[in-house]
Amino acid sequence: MTCVETPSDRSSAGARRATLSILAASLAGVCAPLMAHQGHKHPSGKAAGNAAGAPAASAKNEVTQWEPTNLRLPNVAVRDQEGQNHVFHRDLVKGRKVLVNFVFTSCTSICSPMTATFRAVQQELARRKIDDVHLISVSVDPLTDTPQVLRQYAKRFDAGPGWTFVTGSRKSIDDILKVFAVSAANFNDHSPMVYIGDDASGRWSRTFGAAAPESIVAKMTEVYRVSGPASSAPGAGSLASVSQR
Repeated sequence: MTCVETPSDRSSAGARRATLSILAASLAGVCAPLMAHQGHKHPSGKAAGNAAGAPAASAKNEVTQWEPTNLRLPNVAVRDQEGQNHVFHRDLVKGRKVLVNFVFTSCTSICSPMTATFRAVQQELARRKIDDVHLISVSVDPLTDTPQVLRQYAKRFDAGPGWTFVTGSRKSIDDILKVFAVSAANFNDHSPMVYIGDDASGRWSRTFGAAAPESIVAKMTEVYRVSGPASSAPGAGSLASVSQR
């Protein structure tokens, strides 16, 4: 039997290659050093001026260990890239399978690789005909990242339907950051992880946000295929029961 490549096939393959090219370029020189860390900082303002000899962050600003057994997703008011109002847990997460990451549009480090990875994951899910997973990218710089700014950012990465970029008041975003044990003391401090959740069963896990798309999808499958709460200890990569408000 002879297989004939159609223009549609070539277009789809070209789109995937373009996304992977963006991802590969973004990862170069960025991901390797970050693999050893669970957070990163981009100094700005006074922080930038003092970066060379700045002392270590005080204990009150350090990110606490992520404990999914204590995860309580807040019902705070947020807006998406189209300017639509939502209540975070009720409207975007409740009863859904979700992937959550944290980015900001002026970031010059891990955010672009993470966003390109999310797009590649979205394409991989479409290839596998999986349409019940919702992607959520929360801006840690909500005062700068207005819906209009996020819309342009989403367009830059060719974000498809089912991917919500979230902004809101400083307090609303801080409440979300606290849930995921991401420091709210400075929006430049945030996690390079992607959080994988199944709200219906109350199970969460996490993995590196710029990992290979296939690796993230494999972790998703691990989380979503298990019904009922897990008995494993909380921590990176673990599955644990979650209670919500």
